[in-house]
Amino acid sequence: QVRETYRVVQPGDIFFCGPDEWGIHHVVLCRTAMSRAEEEPVQHITEHCPEVEGLPIFECRTMESSRPLHGQEHPWYPARSFFALGKQDPEASSDSEDSDSDTVLLLLVAVLPEGTMSLDVHEQPIPVKLLLNPARPGHGGPRFVPELFEKAICECAETSQRWSEATALRAINGARHAIDEEHYGTKEGREELMRQLVTSWESRPICSSVAIQVWQRYFLLMASLGPEAFDVAAQMILRWMPVYSDNTAPSALLKVLSTCGWSLRTSLEA
Repeated sequence: QVRETYRVVQPGDIFFCGPDEWGIHHVVLCRTAMSRAEEEPVQHITEHCPEVEGLPIFECRTMESSRPLHGQEHPWYPARSFFALGKQDPEASSDSEDSDSDTVLLLLVAVLPEGTMSLDVHEQPIPVKLLLNPARPGHGGPRFVPELFEKAICECAETSQRWSEATALRAINGARHAIDEEHYGTKEGREELMRQLVTSWESRPICSSVAIQVWQRYFLLMASLGPEAFDVAAQMILRWMPVYSDNTAPSALLKVLSTCGWSLRTSLEA
């Protein structure tokens, strides 16, 4: 029995789906809390993916950027994503620190593009790592304002561009560490950093760019409520999202954020 495990997922969390055959994870940003999926899509999913029959299935709204997919109104891809909660294989997980029998795996099983009725069911469930954002209550992170976060998503999507192979190659060879806070110890330096980050948002994205841009724009919107917005936003970014959106690969994003108050979950308590 799953004891409302899905409630751990909140807006602003980041899904790392995969890896694929090249060992690369696909990054997807969570827009809403999870809820139990309706009966009709669940039936469709289990018909096309019998492996998840009998498993609890949940859904949330998501935003992503990928090579083959784009939204109806802008290049970024908004959707309802469906996840199953599956027990770990005892043999496969016996050597893992997450191999407790009271844990479940998060599996991406289907995606419904926003504005369509075409449910895309994966032939095989895709394992998902979950990066919990530090803005949730009791985690000592920044304040989270859902309406402002959704505004950041919409503003980013409206100015978004198509997925870029050039950006992907740059990210593969890019920095695998956080922006060094010590290099921006003055107000002027942080304001210059913020201008550089805003410029980086204009580059064509890869999948990891979505979460980076949205969280950085969210911090800028938060800071815009007071004076010296660029300086205040840069300070929050250096603490919670200290990477560039145009040269950070998924693996680098996971590595950096895991040291910045974000919590990685490869499985969830059942």
